Amino acid sequence: KNMKSHFAIAVIDLDKSIKFYQKLGFKLLGKWQHPEHQLHGVNMDRKDLFLELIHHADNNQYSYPDNLISLHIAVEVDNI
Repeated sequence: KNMKSHFAIAVIDLDKSIKFYQKLGFKLLGKWQHPEHQLHGVNMDRKDLFLELIHHADNNQYSYPDNLISLHIAVEVDNI
């Protein structure tokens, strides 16, 4: 499935977050890792709503305002 349009949420406990969103009807599409940035996460979907859960190895990363990779909404458009 196309994950271009999605919400990304930083989480402290990835496994608990996966279970929470699965209870809301989301299905796990796949897992990913970026070891060089100490990031790992998952992609999930529920019908046409896509979600990316992101976990930082250093949970203090959540307080950094310039860490925008964890706080984003991506929207796909046909034309600008």
